[in-house]
Amino acid sequence: VTLDLTFPTPYLNNTALSGKPVQFEVTVKTVFEQVLPVYDDAFVMENYKCATVEEFEKTIYDALVEENETERKNYIVQAVWEKIAETSEIIEYPALEYTAIYQDNLNYHEGIAAEAGVTLNEYVLNEYGMDVSTFHTTLQNEIYIMMQKQMILLAIARKENITLSDAEYQAGVQRYTEYHGLPSTE
Repeated sequence: VTLDLTFPTPYLNNTALSGKPVQFEVTVKTVFEQVLPVYDDAFVMENYKCATVEEFEKTIYDALVEENETERKNYIVQAVWEKIAETSEIIEYPALEYTAIYQDNLNYHEGIAAEAGVTLNEYVLNEYGMDVSTFHTTLQNEIYIMMQKQMILLAIARKENITLSDAEYQAGVQRYTEYHGLPSTE
């Protein structure tokens, strides 16, 4: 096959050829044709475990509706939480709890770095794209945000006289351990 083409302008590989006509002889070794499967009941049964196209489309529709509803609820919760956080004032953070959480997090990251045979600075640069000083500042800020949320939620629960029964607490612990893939709480 002969291709009659023109070099681009500018052609940076050789500026003398910029805009000049060129002819290439090309040998076609293989031609592929993409053949799409027939979208029918047999296809969806084999690939998606649905009996019919109609059932498959309903399953997809229902999943999208559920996902959209979940995202909508999450957006509302986030918006409410942001308003609560911006209108709340934390007078003092518990220093001992802050220090313990900070040290636990720092030990965790130092442990990962040690296992990888690198310094903490090398680890945070590779993992998070920041130097160790920025990492410490970011970690401190994240801990303050987490503590702020916990303190506000506790204050709201006390003010509204919200308590958990033992059964509710255990159910929450179970959900947490399952979500994070932790061993049984037994």
